[in-house]
Amino acid sequence: MEYRKFKDDYRNVIVADIVSDYSEIARQIEEARKFACNNNQSKTRGDYYMAGRDHLKTITTNVAKLNACRDELNKRISQERRNALLVVIGTIIGAVGAITALVAYLWPTG
Repeated sequence: MEYRKFKDDYRNVIVADIVSDYSEIARQIEEARKFACNNNQSKTRGDYYMAGRDHLKTITTNVAKLNACRDELNKRISQERRNALLVVIGTIIGAVGAITALVAYLWPTG
């Protein structure tokens, strides 16, 4: 299902920052999925198909909303990776500077 792929793609991102109604969308999709899994609760096949059509529309509409936000979520992932890289680089530079200062202090050259 496309929703599962979306959840997997953005499992490390706070999606609600970009998609404000994400929890409601997730609830509606899960409700529709449960309906499809429990099809034996329907009284008649016609009723089941009518309700199923509504649930399918809910899923497709909500998945389309989520897919429309992929660009912004991808930008957020890139930004978070860039920030993490800068932190690592800064830590390495700081460690090299500290080691250099320690070596200069312990073994003066003069």
